[in-house]
Amino acid sequence: MFRNSQFLLSGVGFKVGGESDIKYLVLQVHYMKKLGPDYSGVAIESTVEPMEKTASTLLMVTGGVLPPNKKETFETACIVDEDVEMHPFALRPHTHRHGVSVAAWVVREQPDGTDKWQLIGERDPLLPQMFQPVNDTSIVIRQGDMVASRCVMVNKENKAFAMGNTGEDEMCNYYMMYWVYGDNVLKDNTCYSPGAPEYHWASEAGLNNIPPAK
Repeated sequence: MFRNSQFLLSGVGFKVGGESDIKYLVLQVHYMKKLGPDYSGVAIESTVEPMEKTASTLLMVTGGVLPPNKKETFETACIVDEDVEMHPFALRPHTHRHGVSVAAWVVREQPDGTDKWQLIGERDPLLPQMFQPVNDTSIVIRQGDMVASRCVMVNKENKAFAMGNTGEDEMCNYYMMYWVYGDNVLKDNTCYSPGAPEYHWASEAGLNNIPPAK
């Protein structure tokens, strides 16, 4: 899950089976080139005892189109409207070949109307695909806070790329693992926007004090 085979935090587990929403565990392995004997796999530690903390994943994702020969940002933002307290602990961005940077923040409006942005984590999406720890494990996301993510992409080709599911499309995904005390995780675990050119933070979400894009 993490580099150097790190594990979940102590006392944290994903709830699977039974009355949970997760009924199956599926392992999918992607190979860059043909290998010799296959020793790929994953070791899972399980228990039937209740855990003190439950882990879950929030996906922040956009639609949109990346124009030819252009740098563009794909942004999404959602208000947390459920009564939860989320403690982010790991992140994984995903784009295809045009991604430059993917980041996510917690955004809170201050009394003077200025938005305060707290970075959850940022990563080059073209690095090996893996979860990495968040920047600050003391962050707590509560009801009324806003979560926002942004993919920066650069297209030096003479054709446009739509966000989609194939290797010939582009993607703007940000996966944020978090834990909660007990098992009160988000019921709505996806934050989606239509992406560029239809959607940007400043216009459609009304956000300000936006961190500059790299």
